[in-house]
Amino acid sequence: MRKLPAHVVDYLLIALCLYPDDDYEEVAEKLTSMLASMPGARWEAPTRGAITQARQRLGPEAVREVFRQMARPAATESTSDMPATAWTPAYDAERRVRPGAWVAELTGLLDLTGWPKGMRVIVRKERPHPGARLRLTDLDGHRIAYFVTDAQHGQPADLELRHRRRARAEDRIRCAKDTDLANLHDFAQNQIWLEIVALACELLAWMQMLALRGTAARRYEPKTPAPAAVRRGRTAGTRRRRLRLRIAARWPWAHDILTALTRLQALPAPP
Repeated sequence: MRKLPAHVVDYLLIALCLYPDDDYEEVAEKLTSMLASMPGARWEAPTRGAITQARQRLGPEAVREVFRQMARPAATESTSDMPATAWTPAYDAERRVRPGAWVAELTGLLDLTGWPKGMRVIVRKERPHPGARLRLTDLDGHRIAYFVTDAQHGQPADLELRHRRRARAEDRIRCAKDTDLANLHDFAQNQIWLEIVALACELLAWMQMLALRGTAARRYEPKTPAPAAVRRGRTAGTRRRRLRLRIAARWPWAHDILTALTRLQALPAPP
């Protein structure tokens, strides 16, 4: 039985649009990660070559039909016809005006019949950052994003900032998956494995907060690719059964690494 019948390839194409920055294997893994945890299931995510062949078998007509039925602009008539005075500048994490980003509330312009009482619809438009790939849902060079909230108080800019800060939690979830959170087995093994993954995530998070603050490494993730210079700048050796890390003095990251080690050594011992 094929892993990628036609309807699964359709789902995969839609998912590729939702995750434009991920490669074929990563998107396929997101779609099928839960199958591996099912009792008795023997599932492996398809390879890049298998996905390419499946897309070729599918042909262009099926893709056009999926696009015809699924493609919808993120911006509606309500968005495009809003007066300029309805938009207010968005904030960054420091509550300063965020250049190139605006927010507005659409609640009074939409028919929310059937929605929970008190729901509010907030929309953000922003200019994509340099180098970003444009999407079919972009409007007039702006990226449009919506969210709903039941918060009765608060200005749109404040609510949008609170919503965007939630991305930190999503980043931690992604890092946990990159630390093999998705590599699950039976229930008993999962209990032990989840403890190990949680410990690894806590070590990474606390090390970045305590030792790497003020450096680019503060935002590094488990899958952040290491440049060739990083691999060439340090070597490991053993002496008297101790592992020693040798760091080249002219290595670009030498200062950050030594600063991090100094900060860690200066921390008080736990009680």
